[in-house]
Amino acid sequence: MCRIAFLYGENVDLMREVVNATVKASKKDRYKEALGYGPEHGDGWGTVSFSLSERNRPKRVHYYASIDPIFEDSDGINELMTFIEGSQRTVTIIHSRYTSAGASNLFNTHPFHFSGKDFELWFVHNGTMKKESLAEALGVKPSEEISDTYLLGKLLSSGIEKLTTDSIIRQFNEASKHTKSAMNTMSVFQTVKGELYGVITSYVAKDIRENKKAIDYYKLFVLQSGDLFAVVSSTIANIVHEKFQRTEEALNMMYLLNFNEPGGEVPLEIFPME
Repeated sequence: MCRIAFLYGENVDLMREVVNATVKASKKDRYKEALGYGPEHGDGWGTVSFSLSERNRPKRVHYYASIDPIFEDSDGINELMTFIEGSQRTVTIIHSRYTSAGASNLFNTHPFHFSGKDFELWFVHNGTMKKESLAEALGVKPSEEISDTYLLGKLLSSGIEKLTTDSIIRQFNEASKHTKSAMNTMSVFQTVKGELYGVITSYVAKDIRENKKAIDYYKLFVLQSGDLFAVVSSTIANIVHEKFQRTEEALNMMYLLNFNEPGGEVPLEIFPME
């Protein structure tokens, strides 16, 4: 159970608004409280941010993870904002954690990073997966110390041999079969050639789709302005949506951003998830 945000663009002031909203939502989340888990996401946080050129080639990367709550880590927030302010444009993922599976330690703090092929994956997740099912699919023994998200990321990374739009869509849909509550994910793939892909999934298990309290907590929102595209958790959207020109609910959908077009445009493709 977590709060997550995906940002792409150049509007530093609006990015700061989203970052601050993530901090506030992590301190007091009425949707999480309504589910009986208390108001805070206080089990650490992390971020990865890529500084991009005019043609969206990665120039620098900022990675940060802490076991401190995001609402008690002003130094970490300042580091992130300094990186964003020093960049022409960025793609950024933020994750604030409440532990539902796995130990509350730095290893299990998102984002997770997977490499070893001709691409690397940076990955965060909100929701609970079927840990034993994931472990079986991977051919490993489940451990109490390792989170379900780590196994999910490992399954996504290992199941893609060649990074293409079709292989990404297929692997995320396959992984969704192991969902216990929700598979809300935010990912950045980078190839050895410096190509970038962003992937966001907003997926809720079929057996809780009639549970309004769960849907209120898990659904994501797409927020768009002229120079910023964002996807955020519901509580974050409640705080910051009025700053954007367009707000759209995201539920059981996959969003794929291709940062590799020659002219620097970033087409957004949207796919339903069953």
